[in-house]
Amino acid sequence: MIEVLTPPETALVSLAAAKAHLGVTGDDDDAAIEGLIARVSTIIITYIRRPILAGSYLETVTTNGSQLSVALSRFPVSSITSVKLDGSTEAMDSESYSIDTESGLLLRVDSFGLPIAWGRHSVAVTYEAGYADTPADVQHAALTLIGAEWATKGRDPSLKSIGIGSIALGYFTADALPGLASVSHLLEPYRPPAIG
Repeated sequence: MIEVLTPPETALVSLAAAKAHLGVTGDDDDAAIEGLIARVSTIIITYIRRPILAGSYLETVTTNGSQLSVALSRFPVSSITSVKLDGSTEAMDSESYSIDTESGLLLRVDSFGLPIAWGRHSVAVTYEAGYADTPADVQHAALTLIGAEWATKGRDPSLKSIGIGSIALGYFTADALPGLASVSHLLEPYRPPAIG
């Protein structure tokens, strides 16, 4: 179970960055562009299956007795405020655990720093995780999707070509439309591994 203590920012790009990418200089389209930023950011965060920007969390995990690591659902982890077992008000000594900040794997360690099993416990971890700034490839993916959406403004996005002589219309198939699939390779490294 996870409780959000400080929610992360959801906009993956700034209005200024989106306007620069689109070549928009005036303020007339700001509301529409902000709407695109919000929509594209939600699509990307949903695809990634976790927030990407910094927030703080209280996550409680029940360990099975023999497991060596607790997988936190938000990462990269920038800091751990406390680790408490079984509802205790006292936090574990920070020397008794170790965190792989990139993957969010929390290990319990002995006095030599070697991993040991967590035992059967309810482990409550208060921590901060996420990127301070949107990673460049995620920002690029967001701007690409915003650009694709902006380019179709006011027209049928599935229209590929129009012929004048003998009148011919060509349409993209649904899977050929520019969209998330066109940038998924940029986002894959940020998705947690699927379990089960």
